[in-house]
Amino acid sequence: MNNWNLRRVALTAMLLLGMTQGAWAHDPSSTIAWTDGELNAVAYAPDGTLAGGGVDKSGSGVVHVWQAGTNALLRTLKGHSAAVTAMAFSPDSNTLATGSRDKTIKLWDVDTGSLIRTMTGHTQIISTVKFLGEGATLVSGSEDQSMRIWEATTGNVRRTFNVTGKACFHAVAWSGATRLIASRTCLGDVGLWDIRLNSRRDLAGHGNDGYGLSFTPDGSYLASGGADNSIRIWYSANGSLTRTLTGHTDHVNSLAYSPEGRLLASGSKDKTAKIWNGSNGRLITTVTGHLNEIRSVAFNRAGSQLATASKEGVRVWDATKF
Repeated sequence: MNNWNLRRVALTAMLLLGMTQGAWAHDPSSTIAWTDGELNAVAYAPDGTLAGGGVDKSGSGVVHVWQAGTNALLRTLKGHSAAVTAMAFSPDSNTLATGSRDKTIKLWDVDTGSLIRTMTGHTQIISTVKFLGEGATLVSGSEDQSMRIWEATTGNVRRTFNVTGKACFHAVAWSGATRLIASRTCLGDVGLWDIRLNSRRDLAGHGNDGYGLSFTPDGSYLASGGADNSIRIWYSANGSLTRTLTGHTDHVNSLAYSPEGRLLASGSKDKTAKIWNGSNGRLITTVTGHLNEIRSVAFNRAGSQLATASKEGVRVWDATKF
């Protein structure tokens, strides 16, 4: 066999290996460097506006807001006295909620960058925030062992849910279709809360720390990630475990289903993001390039872009190519 044929056979073998392992190489469509401190979280607004939150070199919290499509910096929001750890946009894209290590939640006017209000009550780090329904209320989880439901228009606490022992709330997810809230604690527990019935169903499985949570768009299934490096898919109706996804080599930090449910993205401490088939759990591809652990992943509303964030910056990927 001549050298050309040998090279052709070798190339074919490499391509086949990549196909079987879901390891196609991808390049980000854009990269946004975070040069002032560290980035912790990223979020898309329904209108496509992108925001990243973290800490600047002085130790204060900072949020950058980038324009939809161009990723040009629109404004910088400062006001937290410590790192921003969680973010969520309201359904109308007009308000950004930020949670911080300073134990407060702040609501910002996205158009003007002005602070609307500061919400206090938690006594430890805010780990997660999410708007509920049409945006009149939001839920927060904290390391003070409580999850709180707030009135966004007044800043008043509507309800408080507590966990006992040494547990703390690390992540929450909301399903508008089923009206369920999912929670993750630092002990690895996964809970499904029906706030209308004031009931909770506990899901066993990970048995250790974890952050990532995401519902499918119809709320039928919940994905959870853990420090056991796995992703577990649960049936929301009865809490049964339907599938376990493996492939990451370190903690799964963040999860996001695409808006139509076609894809599930996972970000990990192993510095990679994996893209899974949202229906059958098959690994589609692994994207690499971050220099540090991926702390946050988010799809835009159209499902055409995926943002992955590590402390050095954001990478935006063309999700239509996955």
